[in-house]
Amino acid sequence: MRLGFNDMSRYNRITVLNLIRRNENISRSELAEKTGLTPPSISRITKELMERDLIIESGVGESHVGRKPIMIEFNESSRSIIGLDLRPDHINGVITDLSPTILKRYEKEFDINLTPNEILNLSRKFLTNIIEEAEKIAPLLGVGIVLPGVVDIAKGELTYSAPMGWSKIDIKSNFKEVIPDVPFKIDNLAHAVALGEKWLKSERERENFIYVYVGKGIGAGIIANGQIYHGSEYNAAEIGHSTINFNGPQCNCGNRGCLETYCSTKVLQSNIENELDIKIDSEEELWKILNSNDKKVKKIIEEALDYLGIGIANLINTLNPEKIIIGGWPQKIGYDQVLNYLWESAQEHSMEGLSDNIEVEFSYRDEDVGPLLGAATLVLEDFLTETAIKS
Repeated sequence: MRLGFNDMSRYNRITVLNLIRRNENISRSELAEKTGLTPPSISRITKELMERDLIIESGVGESHVGRKPIMIEFNESSRSIIGLDLRPDHINGVITDLSPTILKRYEKEFDINLTPNEILNLSRKFLTNIIEEAEKIAPLLGVGIVLPGVVDIAKGELTYSAPMGWSKIDIKSNFKEVIPDVPFKIDNLAHAVALGEKWLKSERERENFIYVYVGKGIGAGIIANGQIYHGSEYNAAEIGHSTINFNGPQCNCGNRGCLETYCSTKVLQSNIENELDIKIDSEEELWKILNSNDKKVKKIIEEALDYLGIGIANLINTLNPEKIIIGGWPQKIGYDQVLNYLWESAQEHSMEGLSDNIEVEFSYRDEDVGPLLGAATLVLEDFLTETAIKS
């Protein structure tokens, strides 16, 4: 298929803008060299981007011959973004710039017994307060929100979430009451964090990897050829509900023996309470116990990691990614032994040779920050590939 003039102009703006974003300082001549565009085209595109306040001239570069070049950089402070992470018992929020770097952070806890409507009412008020703060920093670019569960990104609906205990909830309409004229993006938590890993890892581009999140629920985000893979119904990589044992424990989804019933934090807590004959009253207490040197706790952790390794092996056997990134409770207890033990389990259950060249690592963001930056990245990606570069 041939691209029309407008398509080519749009593609060129995307290319130039993202080259500037990835390079701390770059000259117009370097942009022409790297893109293959003519100097007049580069001058026109950079002028348009400057008029949108997306790039700025940052100083004079070095040159051994002729005039010294004027350097250009991405104007990260030209817009603000709000990222939200909604769970059954709390909502967290951040204001970021376009890097995206967190500028301010907010938290609000809920009574776990509140109805979805009550939680959404509180969440709208929470967002309203953050909007006022964001607009003091820079014009608000958009709001992104992530939730655990199956999310229909086209409708803006939370189709089903075992951790939330919700189904068929119209998230977008609820929040658009507060922000009718501001772009609003929604996605599954693990998908958004995977996208954030791709956009925010500065050392190198990541094109083919899987992010696995292990918390009260378990999910994954697949980046294939640099794009998030959602599947036909936006349900891709719901690995928490892949069957590990068809005679296993009953899962909230209605099936038996789902991966989630063997290695979620809910199951970890239940197993520890039963084994140690104690009652754990808070997440802080659970993390403290998980980080202890108790031999019985260590055995429970290893058993959960064995099952998680089977789930990861299934991903390896099916998709053969370049890298597996782990987030959630294994990262939060986070010592190297946990990652090594998990990877040995995954390799043991994957086909011979398939895992030999796959890298495995913890997410470079912690469990709390990753989803929030992932939410902000939903807005950022849309902006840097659509809104910012339209004529």
